[in-house]
Amino acid sequence: MMQVQNTLSSPSTTAQHLTLSELMVGGVTTLWGKPSLWSVDRWGRFLAGSGTFILTLLAVFHHPGWLAGVALLSLNLVVTSLTGRCGLHDLLMKLGAKEREQLLNPDGTPREDS
Repeated sequence: MMQVQNTLSSPSTTAQHLTLSELMVGGVTTLWGKPSLWSVDRWGRFLAGSGTFILTLLAVFHHPGWLAGVALLSLNLVVTSLTGRCGLHDLLMKLGAKEREQLLNPDGTPREDS
């Protein structure tokens, strides 16, 4: 399984390694150095935005044919919003991502058991 160094560990503790499923639950540090829990929705938005950005850069700097990927990604987002089904959501859930309700209390604080 893929290993990722834990960026949440303090300098006084030994470096830990997170599995991919543990990373899907949390373990990502924001740009401001604060730990952040990422729900499946946040991962989906990140991956869709990153894919659109990378495909656009490829279209600008490599070949305009990459715009077909942007169009397909956009079409997938529209179909997903109309049908309520998302293949990426299902894949992320199988990889161990959790819904926002499983990670946070109603007041927005992290759950103890997540």
